[in-house]
Amino acid sequence: MEIFEDDQELLDALGAAETERFMANAETFFQARENQRRVIEQQGGEINPDQPGRFVFDLQPLSRDQNRRYGIQEQRYAANLRQEGNVVDHIAPALRDGLQQAVQQLIDQREVPDNHRVYFDLFSDRLRDRTYRANGLVAGDWRNSTRMVDEIFNNLQAALNSNESFEMNDTFRLEVTTIAPRVVRELANLAVRR
Repeated sequence: MEIFEDDQELLDALGAAETERFMANAETFFQARENQRRVIEQQGGEINPDQPGRFVFDLQPLSRDQNRRYGIQEQRYAANLRQEGNVVDHIAPALRDGLQQAVQQLIDQREVPDNHRVYFDLFSDRLRDRTYRANGLVAGDWRNSTRMVDEIFNNLQAALNSNESFEMNDTFRLEVTTIAPRVVRELANLAVRR
């Protein structure tokens, strides 16, 4: 153990140690950003420092089930993650925003009526329990970005594992189910009767 003769020597030693730690942290942060830039470019993306970094879920349909009698439609997708804009610093909120946009886009493309309920299930190793199920909301609430939609995605964000060891090639699968309003009433009545 080193002994310091006066306070100034001790302060200088503490300052040097703090500077070394700061430099090590800065180097680690810089390397992580450079690695992320390389991954973006390897996947055909471009870094654009003038745009915020964001994730986009490219959805490829896998299968579809439909029950016309009960007004139920279920669609399963492979969800490939792509990054656009600048480097993403906060992964969980960026994943949350990308998924919200993907579900919103599906609702709009399929022209889901405002009074139909929308459910989604997300499957990934990125999630604490490997799956996340969103409580159903009517499509009108999704379109209007109400407080309830924010709550669903805040819960999803909490379910995401830490940013450590996140890789762009992590796989996701998404299932979106829509149910006509009469079925929701019939299911509720069935539950009351039991």
